Amino acid sequence: MPTLVLSTALALAGSLGLSAQPRSPQAGDPAPAISATLLEKPSQRLSLEALKGQLIVLDFWASWCGPCLNSFPHMNALAREFRGQGVAFISITHEPASAVRPVLRKHRLETTVALDDACATFRAYQAWGLPRVVLIGGDGRVKSLIAPESLTAAVIRKALAGGTLDLPQIPPWPDPAGAEEFMCGAAAR
Repeated sequence: MPTLVLSTALALAGSLGLSAQPRSPQAGDPAPAISATLLEKPSQRLSLEALKGQLIVLDFWASWCGPCLNSFPHMNALAREFRGQGVAFISITHEPASAVRPVLRKHRLETTVALDDACATFRAYQAWGLPRVVLIGGDGRVKSLIAPESLTAAVIRKALAGGTLDLPQIPPWPDPAGAEEFMCGAAAR
């Protein structure tokens, strides 16, 4: 009987949005804040407010993530294609500059690289499965959470035009607490 009560309570809490684990933002939700510094300008903080009115391609990655590194040429091509067209390509990692710089010498990235120094942005977006791309409209609302290979020039053009994006969304990570501890370590506490 206690198991049934606990199961019922958890189901009710989940249906009311009271789950113990934070959820990833969904399409249509206001985008959570971005808390990061720019790799090339460490004294400059990145914010959604500074990017308001632009389509933001927020690319979560890590230096140890093979699929992330493999997506760099694709992201570079899109960044070149949409340069000057109201699209901000932000590649954000939870790692320090000392871990990122050597990787970027071997794997060129033509986007703006940001460092989530306190893991606050990874936590806010529940970005534990990498790579992951979050599209944020000029209105500050999440448009989609997708894998980098789902991001195409056609998708970006549709997002810029204000269209609804019907794309396969990345499912939530099954163990967010364990992933947070692995990726953020002491910053997770």
